[in-house]
Amino acid sequence: MDFLSEARDAMRVEKRGEGEFTVYLTLHENMTPFEGHFPDFKILPGVGQISLVSCAVRKIFGDTLLLHSSGRVKFTNPALPGAQLEINIKVASCQEGKLNIQAVITSQDKQISSMRLGFEGAHDL
Repeated sequence: MDFLSEARDAMRVEKRGEGEFTVYLTLHENMTPFEGHFPDFKILPGVGQISLVSCAVRKIFGDTLLLHSSGRVKFTNPALPGAQLEINIKVASCQEGKLNIQAVITSQDKQISSMRLGFEGAHDL
């Protein structure tokens, strides 16, 4: 099973309010992004974090969404194997088939990263 399929199956989603969600996920050491990043100090690479948020958004809003933009992406602390992540997602806008979200990944009340992502294909939302 690939990384995103495994992660998607393990994600638990809670709706917090209108357009606000928290996704819970535990990172396991055997997940493929940890294999080469880095051998002596494993961390989840930034592209893996963006992919997790994108995967969570598609789990919440539907698989037809395609990531088309990212902005204000900040990686502030490492995401380590065994981390229990909270991915907080907030809809910033949804119009003309485009969904824009803000996301913050935390672990044990420590911010791991934050980002704004845009998706196309949101016609049914």
